[in-house]
Amino acid sequence: MTQKWAVGSNPTLCARFKMMNLENKIDEFIHRRFPIDCNWLNGNCYWFAHILCEAFGLKMYYLEIANHFVAKDDNDNYYDWSGKIIPDENPILWEDMADRDSLLAERIVRDCVR
Repeated sequence: MTQKWAVGSNPTLCARFKMMNLENKIDEFIHRRFPIDCNWLNGNCYWFAHILCEAFGLKMYYLEIANHFVAKDDNDNYYDWSGKIIPDENPILWEDMADRDSLLAERIVRDCVR
């Protein structure tokens, strides 16, 4: 997957970015594009996880106890606006949530997504 936002006219920046590992790329992306917390950790976590999933091809997970969305890479690392996190609970793959608990999934969509 090509990161469209990583391509630019600055060859030094692009070369440095290509050499970074995924965790560093995500951290760089967050701090460069989202330097101010716009409630990404308090009410907009779904949308920030969605941005990370789209930008980096990650999967969206839901933390049921924390009521928080995060993105997960292929190396089992989880991310939100604060960067890499270690969840205190077992994350649930968001695409499986409706099959697991459809009423909860509907409430989350109503209260957090829309």
